Amino acid sequence: MFAAAPVSRVGWQQLALAWSGLTVMGVASMVAMVSFWARVERLMWLVYSWSVLMLLGTAVTDWGVFGSVGPVLLNLCPLWLGLCAIGHGLTGWGMRSRAFLWLAGVHGSAALVITQLGSWQYVATGVIISGSLLVLAQLRWDMRPPINYALLSARQRAFNRQQQALRDAHLSI
Repeated sequence: MFAAAPVSRVGWQQLALAWSGLTVMGVASMVAMVSFWARVERLMWLVYSWSVLMLLGTAVTDWGVFGSVGPVLLNLCPLWLGLCAIGHGLTGWGMRSRAFLWLAGVHGSAALVITQLGSWQYVATGVIISGSLLVLAQLRWDMRPPINYALLSARQRAFNRQQQALRDAHLSI
């Protein structure tokens, strides 16, 4: 939405509806895709945290757009960068990942200064958020070794072995 809004002829309300629908679908997809892994790794709290952050951001954004709430509209970029900073920070802490902690710092720092870019803040926010996701998708990032505890089922232990083998194979490349 951040890159589309400044250049689109579609109104903010229509964009908000479309992006809200996509966000809800994205949250539902995330929960469906990572629930098994998150249960094995005891990180369901992280999935729930991201879900709350994204749905809260969507609700506040829609409130600002549909209610014409000026302070919200003027701070959409810092709001979303801040929510992403919190989410990345929680991910970095939960997974013991320096890459996610670094991204939390990038998003948090950007949230503090983004309004200085005037009308370019929307494009910059879109580049920061989507660029971060692109980097995470392309590069191998660090995380703690898979969890291994007595209550894991045979299926979960096999899943962990498979994931660790994939990580080890990726390291040797």
